[in-house]
Amino acid sequence: MMKMGVLVSVLFALSGNLYAMDSHQLDIALQQSADQGLKDNQALGATAFELSVLLPQKPRGYEIRNYSAGLQMKNGKTAKPDMMVQYASITKEFTSTLILQLVKERAFTLETKLGDLALLDPEFDSGDWPARWKGVTVIELLNMTSGIPENDNFEISLPADFNPYKVYTLDDMIHYAAQYEKNTPDCQQEKDIQNGCFKPGTQFFYADNNYTIAGLIVERYYDHLHDSEFSFNDIINREILKPALDEKTHLCLPSYNAQTLCYYTNPMPENLLIHVIHGYYNGNPGLKYYPPGQDTSGMNLSPDAPAAALSGTTAGLARLIFELFHNRFGSIDQLTSTQYMVEYTDPGQPVVAVTDIKKQCESTNCYGLGVFPIYSPTLGTIWSYAGGQMGFGTVYLWIPQEKVVIVSSANTGGNVNFELQSVATAVNEYLGVKTFNNARPLGHSSGPTNENFLVPER
Repeated sequence: MMKMGVLVSVLFALSGNLYAMDSHQLDIALQQSADQGLKDNQALGATAFELSVLLPQKPRGYEIRNYSAGLQMKNGKTAKPDMMVQYASITKEFTSTLILQLVKERAFTLETKLGDLALLDPEFDSGDWPARWKGVTVIELLNMTSGIPENDNFEISLPADFNPYKVYTLDDMIHYAAQYEKNTPDCQQEKDIQNGCFKPGTQFFYADNNYTIAGLIVERYYDHLHDSEFSFNDIINREILKPALDEKTHLCLPSYNAQTLCYYTNPMPENLLIHVIHGYYNGNPGLKYYPPGQDTSGMNLSPDAPAAALSGTTAGLARLIFELFHNRFGSIDQLTSTQYMVEYTDPGQPVVAVTDIKKQCESTNCYGLGVFPIYSPTLGTIWSYAGGQMGFGTVYLWIPQEKVVIVSSANTGGNVNFELQSVATAVNEYLGVKTFNNARPLGHSSGPTNENFLVPER
């Protein structure tokens, strides 16, 4: 399923006269932030806004506070804080984590080329995958520098009979990109820059197909190491979601609660849809698959599975991000390392390696292995990701210095506005620390809009 643009306005004003906000005042302030979030996105078609904030508790542990505003669906019942949303591209850092776990198991290295991955030989030997892809390394998939074209661009590669309610395999979606390249001489010659075809490692191009291929690699090598057969769904549940569970956190099937986590690629069944904030497509009116205003909640997420199929409550995501950055999955050192980090550049510009987050990531978008670093002069490095689907937009911030996670979500596509200044100010006043001064848009867009990150003004 296509991703629409996500614009996150991260604007935190430095405050000199902070006061101690008590728990009740914090709840009032955060509910007001959720109410304002809904107002800010109603012009984009949003009916609901969800907000969760994970706060540290002394001497150890944390608490999660949840807020909502608006309606679950048009002319529907009131949205509740325990209703599910789509996390979309926030899935990517967990796919990267599964790759990094396989690297630790010595299945391959991040520098291994696709042509040297024996379990991918059938795709190359059959001719289904272009021979040019053999030179792409695993790391070039994860940091979006592969030069392999996108797999789900309505304008170029999806078939006329594409059905957003049909379940597609990883092979299906990669095949569409392969067919596009075979039929496009400029792509074969690495000159189709606007659609992601360039010499591997030379440019940056945000494309879900990189993570679809990474997901297939996870399936093949995880099965090989465990001498069994698992789907990507099975693997992410076994290695990511279940290890993150506690007595308050459940998988979406068969149970459900306020901290639900879900990786589900089939069309949502009714017993789940009753717990889901309904999303509405508000993008390109020329796409026959998605008429403007269409409820996209029941569509399946299989076309973007390893890139964007995670969903759940905002509280569930806050918990999952907390576990990720506390290294529950053994991947955080590499996810946040500058070793493979690049700047988020426009098509046609040479790739720029990030060597210093402080110098390069305060006013420029930087890309790790599915994570974005934001540098703040007062709070150091903050980590984030913004995910957008056809009718959903979700973003998180992890602030290590304060051990705080902020998650927001609105049920609309397009450039969703998450104005986080009021949230951060309230949280920091409650914790008794300074807010940070950083004004920049953060987000991504791929697919019909064919835009890249919205680079901050300098």
